[in-house]
Amino acid sequence: MRAIRLALLPIAFFALSAAADPGVPLRTVIDDFIIPRFRTVAQTTAVQERAWQSFCADRAHGDVGQLRLAYGEVADAWANIEFVRIGPAGAEMRAERFNWWLDRADTVGHALNAMLVFRDAPAAAKISEESAAQGLPILERLLYPDDALARLRGDSGAWRCAIGEAVAGNVDNLAQSILADWVSPAGARAAIVANRRWKYAFIDDNEAGSVLLTDLVAGLENLHDNKLGLMLRDAMHADSPPLAEDARSGRSLRDAMLNLAGIERALAPFLTHGSAAQNKQLNTAFDEAMRSLGAIAAAKNGGERVVQLRAAMTALARLEQTARHIVIVTAGEHSESEDSDDD
Repeated sequence: MRAIRLALLPIAFFALSAAADPGVPLRTVIDDFIIPRFRTVAQTTAVQERAWQSFCADRAHGDVGQLRLAYGEVADAWANIEFVRIGPAGAEMRAERFNWWLDRADTVGHALNAMLVFRDAPAAAKISEESAAQGLPILERLLYPDDALARLRGDSGAWRCAIGEAVAGNVDNLAQSILADWVSPAGARAAIVANRRWKYAFIDDNEAGSVLLTDLVAGLENLHDNKLGLMLRDAMHADSPPLAEDARSGRSLRDAMLNLAGIERALAPFLTHGSAAQNKQLNTAFDEAMRSLGAIAAAKNGGERVVQLRAAMTALARLEQTARHIVIVTAGEHSESEDSDDD
């Protein structure tokens, strides 16, 4: 059913961009949202790599707090844009390698343990080939919980540093590659402006718009099914190892809120030609979903957190359904208008 629902989305772009040039909303999102946010990701990953290099050069006196700060900046930047998988982020599984999650089988933990046991810390160029042994979750495990910081200074610290430097370097390589593939003369933006194919991602600007809309609505589905779903699982099984994204660093809810705010902003340019009633309906659904996430943060105990998580999942399901309905219904209205014009 998920595949069927997503398959309905490609018709939407023609409706939600009913201006003379159907690529105008798409180019607005690219120039004002996608490229600036991927640029921020690339800036923060470069800072994070330097922070690991600086700390590891002098572990006895290095500031581990800077490593955590740098990690938080990268995680924030990524949460603001991670749901955009079209083009460069989707190429070569870059998005998955940047943040290797969902991880119900703890493949990241096994990969990190293997590197520590066998004292195998490949360089950034090599670690890109190591599947789960790369990306933000490895860095999170090296930095959290608190005893992880002591280990960075302890007997195994040199090996942990070597792994951290390699992973941080690879994360930066991925971020720089995504940005370069958006802004270069042969990149995805240039292809969209010229209304032509970019690799296997899209064949023209209309298909690019459809793929991006699919990304945005799929992002809402991921929030409901996976991010909040696993937060609820963790809240109901507090004695089990956590599965929610960024659970070790306590960022799970923050990531979800940043995702939601980003999706709402990215969707806005496509809705400028929708009716006032449709836009109000969607804005109300977004507001309700964001309030429900805020209520989770205000929960006073585990039982209340479970209640609020369930309420938030209901609000997100309603938002996802509303977004799909407005996209598809508006598409139908636009198609009828075009038929009338042809007559």
